Amino acid sequence: PPMTPLRASASAPSHRACRSPLAPRPLLMASSLVLVGDIGGTNSRLQAYEISPDDKHTTGCAPGKIIKEQQFLNGDFKAFDDVLRAFLAGLAPPSAACL
Repeated sequence: PPMTPLRASASAPSHRACRSPLAPRPLLMASSLVLVGDIGGTNSRLQAYEISPDDKHTTGCAPGKIIKEQQFLNGDFKAFDDVLRAFLAGLAPPSAACL
């Protein structure tokens, strides 16, 4: 059966009152590690960026600097968690990720 679209109700909180994980965060106070990746059926390509509060975003370029990048054959690992563990070995825990 077709899905029925959700309708806003008068009692529902506005989107501004909601604290979702995607809500804007405060500015960085110290350098942070950000994990980005392209996860496919065959390969996983991962990069770790170090971003400091002074880094500026410019169109077409990610802020910060790449400190590690690596490609993995997914078939060599039992689970994606194992790919992440292999990549993150020796790095500080990331403060954010976009996979």
